[in-house]
Amino acid sequence: MRTFLTSLLLAGAFFHPLRAAPVVYEGQPVFSGVPYLLAGWNFNNEEDRLAVSHGTGTASTNWDGEFLTGFSGTTLNAFGDDPAGSDLALQNGPELLNEGRWVQFSVSTEGFESIRVTLAAQSSATGMQVIEWSYSVDGETFAPLVTWTSELPTSHVVRELSLADVAEAQDAAELTVRATFSALEEQPAGITGNTRIDNLQIIGFAIDAPTASGLGSASLRSTSGPLFDRPVFAVDATVSMELELTGGTGGADPMAIVEIDLPAGWSGLASSGVFLSGSGFAGASASVSGSTVNITGASLTAEDSGVVSISGLQTPAMVDEANFGRYPIAIRTAPSGSSAEAIAAFPTAVLPVPMSVLRGVDEAGVPEALGLPVAVTGTATIDMGVINPTRFNVFIQDATGGIVLDNINIENFPFGLLQGERSTVFGTVSVFRGLTQLSVASEADMTFPVPAAVPEPIQLTLAEFLEDAEAYEGMLVKITNISRVAGEWPTGFGISGTGVNLEVVDREGNELTVRIVAGVDIADGTFPEPNWPVSIVGVAGQFTLTMNPPFAGGYQIFPRSAADIQPPVPEDGLGRGTVINATSGSPLQGTERLLSTETTTIDVNLFGPANAVLNQIRLTLPAEFSEIPVGYQLSGSALSGASATRDGRSLTITGASLGSGQSGTVRIPGLELPAEAGSYTIQMETALSGGTLTPVVVSPVAFVALSAELSIADVRSFGTGRSVTLPEVIVVDTTDLINSTNWTSFTVTDGSGWALTVFGSNAVIAATLGDAQPGDTLLNLSGVTGASNGLFQLQSPSSDGFVAGPGLPPVPEVTAAQIQDGQPLLQSLQSRVVKLMNVEFIPTGNFAGLANFNVTDGTHIVPVRVATTRLDLVGQPIPVGPVNITGVLSFFNGVQFLVRSLDDIETLVVPIEDPYESWLAGFLSFEELMDETIAAPGADPSRDGLTNLENFVYGGNPLVPSSAARPVVSTEEFDGQDYLSISFTRTLAAEDILIEVKVSTGSLSNWETIWSSTDNPYPSADESVLVTVVDPEPLGQFGERFLIVVLTRP
Repeated sequence: MRTFLTSLLLAGAFFHPLRAAPVVYEGQPVFSGVPYLLAGWNFNNEEDRLAVSHGTGTASTNWDGEFLTGFSGTTLNAFGDDPAGSDLALQNGPELLNEGRWVQFSVSTEGFESIRVTLAAQSSATGMQVIEWSYSVDGETFAPLVTWTSELPTSHVVRELSLADVAEAQDAAELTVRATFSALEEQPAGITGNTRIDNLQIIGFAIDAPTASGLGSASLRSTSGPLFDRPVFAVDATVSMELELTGGTGGADPMAIVEIDLPAGWSGLASSGVFLSGSGFAGASASVSGSTVNITGASLTAEDSGVVSISGLQTPAMVDEANFGRYPIAIRTAPSGSSAEAIAAFPTAVLPVPMSVLRGVDEAGVPEALGLPVAVTGTATIDMGVINPTRFNVFIQDATGGIVLDNINIENFPFGLLQGERSTVFGTVSVFRGLTQLSVASEADMTFPVPAAVPEPIQLTLAEFLEDAEAYEGMLVKITNISRVAGEWPTGFGISGTGVNLEVVDREGNELTVRIVAGVDIADGTFPEPNWPVSIVGVAGQFTLTMNPPFAGGYQIFPRSAADIQPPVPEDGLGRGTVINATSGSPLQGTERLLSTETTTIDVNLFGPANAVLNQIRLTLPAEFSEIPVGYQLSGSALSGASATRDGRSLTITGASLGSGQSGTVRIPGLELPAEAGSYTIQMETALSGGTLTPVVVSPVAFVALSAELSIADVRSFGTGRSVTLPEVIVVDTTDLINSTNWTSFTVTDGSGWALTVFGSNAVIAATLGDAQPGDTLLNLSGVTGASNGLFQLQSPSSDGFVAGPGLPPVPEVTAAQIQDGQPLLQSLQSRVVKLMNVEFIPTGNFAGLANFNVTDGTHIVPVRVATTRLDLVGQPIPVGPVNITGVLSFFNGVQFLVRSLDDIETLVVPIEDPYESWLAGFLSFEELMDETIAAPGADPSRDGLTNLENFVYGGNPLVPSSAARPVVSTEEFDGQDYLSISFTRTLAAEDILIEVKVSTGSLSNWETIWSSTDNPYPSADESVLVTVVDPEPLGQFGERFLIVVLTRP
């Protein structure tokens, strides 16, 4: 059962006490009696939902990331102008997977006391409604605080936790508040059941601080640039500003006296440059004394504000880096006849700082300036939209460092920022997976871009980069002499999705990720793979495995175009080699495989670097190989004038001229090979003329096999870029599962039980298959091994025709648990047609092309992919209940199951149509139906305060804001007494929804049902009827009365 509560309808006073809004603590002077927001989370950052939004703090969780999401947020308990955005939704997962798990929030309370936590929260009926709150001051030992049990309704309400009486929580170096979730007894274990929190604030009061008896507030804006209407000023410049001041609230006396102190280092203040305006300064006068503006005769109130305009000011020539370029402007106020006292929060002027100032991080990798509004001036080193086409995500840098500008929506920046454009930017320091960012609200926080020279990349070895990667993060760098060891270079069909990762190394084994995003030209697959090693230019970033601190490792660079893949820097240790079987008469002659039972001749082919000439080369065979015999041979123009000496398993070549585009071959005959199959490395060392022999980045590898027969299992062990021929393979499936008009694929298997996806253009695949049908045998299937997003393939295929039979092999049956838990099984079954047993689709609605639909066995989840719009499933209803699914077990940056037709799905239970789901499908697109933030019964996509379920019951439109469908509370008079009543529309379509009207007196803890749809069947065939329910007790007789409408979905 899913129960939803409508908005609480009250007769009587609002029951949350009104409190003064807190001031964000950013290290400024503090005053007693003023609440300070130490850290706040609004959960609106979709990339990092646990990122702190205000102040300084961290959040972490051990929740399964698959079920950590966000739905429609709320403005309840929101700080300042924070939008509703999204909240933090903690879903149960299958079989209450996340029961007993926690989310926690950490902050320093040093210098503060009377700590409290406020938040908005709600829970679905199947969400985990037992929440145990605890705290810790060492991050390890937690003490209980309070437990909530079934207290949360299905719409957000404000809750508070007080730690004022917890001595350890006051003035603590670090305070961690943890919420641990568990389920009620007999609770249905709904996968998407959720508990949601939003706008969590940790608030404290300063200890032993001076009293801020000055009333009112002040805001600051520049009127001289570089950013108008923002508190940002130029360094070492003559500037002007406006300070807008208001008086106190709550009927406070008007503020007649105002004193304004310029920050230290600012000069040029003169009475001729001070001007007063606004109703709060009518009749006021200003004078200047040193660096202070004195105003008398003011009448500032909450309603009557005043503006102080100051011109002719000189900003410091050297920015205050210790305070990140931030200069608080002290303001004191007082009513007539009193001494001026400081107001609670000083406005802060901001000067652009060198970007190196923002590079400092603590021991956990968290930026030292986290949460602070700052300004920088820099030049973009990559176009907006390249890294992420939907986000404003741009790397900029100055002479000292770099940083990433970020905003969730690129449409907020219509004039954009492109490579080679310079701008001054105002934003808040944030962090995402270890990457320090400057979160920018809109283009109003940037100066209009002007052309500027793109900074030259800083040339570094990989070791030099990793030694101080945090300092180089955000900058344009050139990492020299690295080679790919993992990941697929984009070829043929190019990149699908957002990008691919290449793992590269240097000769010392240092590792780095090269991220090729879909927005760069390399991604289209038309640029050939370079001759490794190379040097790569790119912007330096970070993407750690965890979203929460501590942040360690995960550094990466983003090349911007093919021009960023550059020749290696000349040095010893360049070049590369390959190993080919040159044994005359061997069935493996000309391949990269060596037969362990043969006395073998190998050719080691040597290739020179792009911009250097190698003079010396040394090859050392593995210890499992026999020694090098006398009859070795050197050939090729690069080795024509060379000589060699042998020493056991080593051969040293001198006098070579192995340079750009040149090659040579070393033939070694009569080798005895190891009896064990596997990959064996031949160490290769090279040197320039007069240099020292140094290992190359990646040495050549010899593949030793026990049999000459090549199987798919053998091919899968080779890696990519290998030319292979499979003598006989069975065609398994020829369904076109690629969404392309030019490319297609089919799958094959053989006696090894392994399978292979064969990929190519339509014409090439047609020629390779001929008239072969599933179950027929292809002869001598040849091609080059490759991969795309983790799926191993045979590319550029050809064959010698086919013979009929022997028929399709049996279809293995697998479970979701085997797919998700068994890596060896995954490897052997990749590209196989298998039957996935006894799973259920999580989403409802209809199938669509180019979309994933998760299925679960109750514990594990497998994504089922409808790969093209041409399949007959598109537009058909998604089955409800247990099913078996036959399809191709594939891979796309993770396992996915390719369903081919409706016939692949065997329904085990006849589905029952759900009236609510049918109603919702009449308003939402398929993509919207898949989005829980839009389609969940408790979601509010129109943001009008009515959930989808309420709109269903009351006859509203979930996408159109309207108050017409909202229940109306009023009073009815009977016999001279007033009775509380509520009226609402009830629809015929929602006849299966249990509607209850309940009443409570005073405490809101005990509710009595006074009307139920169970006792009042739908009265007619009309599509809707109006229902009015009257409280049986008159107002005033039993104190305050409260009515609530409860909706329960079966």
